[in-house]
Amino acid sequence: MREGHCIFNNGFSDLSVLVRNISATGAKLTGDELHFLPDQFELRMSDGLGGVVTRRAKRMWSKPDSMGVVFLDAARDPSGDLPPPSVGRAAQR
Repeated sequence: MREGHCIFNNGFSDLSVLVRNISATGAKLTGDELHFLPDQFELRMSDGLGGVVTRRAKRMWSKPDSMGVVFLDAARDPSGDLPPPSVGRAAQR
């Protein structure tokens, strides 16, 4: 389990969730008021190493207290200091 924050409404709205059953392609989210989330949003969560990772997420299914999402993009560092994981060394030059 990881604490997460769903960011939506052009960054003006934030909903705290618990991230469960995370994989490379998606996750299960639990929390209150999940019905307020749009179909797509940013999910910010701990990377498990003391940092934060942001993923673009899309709702695949939902229940009153849980939701399954699929990740629409590769993991990225929200500070923008690190290149995305898919960028090779040649592309960074």
